[in-house]
Amino acid sequence: MNWNEFWLSKWVEGKINFHQENVEAFLANYFPKLSPQKIFVPLCGKSKDLLHFANAGHAVMGVELS
Repeated sequence: MNWNEFWLSKWVEGKINFHQENVEAFLANYFPKLSPQKIFVPLCGKSKDLLHFANAGHAVMGVELS
């Protein structure tokens, strides 16, 4: 099984417990201190981090496999 098949099977099986309920604490503390940046988040899933980045004035692009 390749990585694409592995992650897609996780979505199909509903085993997506790696999604966090809150913004990652490191990001919440670090990124507001930066001037607006372009931020790319690969395999972002349902990450709340993207909204956090956007609300802080960053240009955000997230890409997901499934």
